[in-house]
Amino acid sequence: MFNYEQITKMTPDEIKMISEMIPIANAAKKAVEMIKEVYTFHIGEETKKIWGDAHNSEFITHKGEWQARYLHQSYDVKIDEKTVFDYFAAQHICQEGLLTGNMTDEQIKEIKGKELIAGYFTNFVRKTELEYHKNHPEEKLLF
Repeated sequence: MFNYEQITKMTPDEIKMISEMIPIANAAKKAVEMIKEVYTFHIGEETKKIWGDAHNSEFITHKGEWQARYLHQSYDVKIDEKTVFDYFAAQHICQEGLLTGNMTDEQIKEIKGKELIAGYFTNFVRKTELEYHKNHPEEKLLF
């Protein structure tokens, strides 16, 4: 049932991080459900523009990607539970100062890279959540 060796080798920082990741995993799952419900496509439609102006815009694709185009930057995030969790977790880890010496330089670089995009992506999820909440006012908001 549990891996005794793994559990006994965990540091307090690792235990704390795991306990904080459970609600983030649940939020990622709910975010994916909301996005799938809010953004529906017509036959033949490949992308939906969420918002935009001459220099900045965001889209959702039929293939399940959030795409953001801001001036000279482009971001694409696949909408599935694991990917959404990775971005939510990176944002949480950086905001709460949970980057630890137990992480490799490669892990820290990956987390910081995702955290840069996570702010934009989280704003998209917040806007989606408000749309979703119009049809589900009884549900508690994630953010």
